[in-house]
Amino acid sequence: MTAWEYKVITRKEDSLLTEEALNALGEHGFELVSVVATQEERTVVGRHETYNVVRYFFKRPRAAK
Repeated sequence: MTAWEYKVITRKEDSLLTEEALNALGEHGFELVSVVATQEERTVVGRHETYNVVRYFFKRPRAAK
């Protein structure tokens, strides 16, 4: 059975991964499995922010040990 290695990249909606970045991940064996858009909330020094994020989920076969 194949063992998998996963990678999750989270980006703000205004700085999505470029085609070049996606191709670079592909060259390292990662396959894009899913993309999910959601909202996150954060409070920093009393200031509350809500912003949209996009999560990219990748997988590739795990290297033999």
